[in-house]
Amino acid sequence: TGLDIELLPDFRCEAHYKAEVDGELIEKTAVYFLAAVDKEAIKIQEEEIPDWWTLTYEEALAKLNFESDRNILRRAQYYCI
Repeated sequence: TGLDIELLPDFRCEAHYKAEVDGELIEKTAVYFLAAVDKEAIKIQEEEIPDWWTLTYEEALAKLNFESDRNILRRAQYYCI
C-alpha cells in the first residue's frame, strides 16, 4: 500500500469460517491487527480501488454482515479507549 503504519501492540483477533472453493468446503482463518496511520498520507488510486468509504464506528458496526466481525470491531474499539 505504500503506507507507513504503526502496529498497535497486543491486539490480534482471529475469525474462523468455512468457504467453498472449487466445490469443496474448507476451513479458513482471517487474522486482524490494529494499526495507526496518518490519514493525510492515504492517497486513493481510483483506477485500483473503484469504491471506498470512511465510516464512523456505529456505521461500520451496521455495515458488517457477521456477528463475529462486529465482535472484532467492538474489541478494537475497546482496545483504543
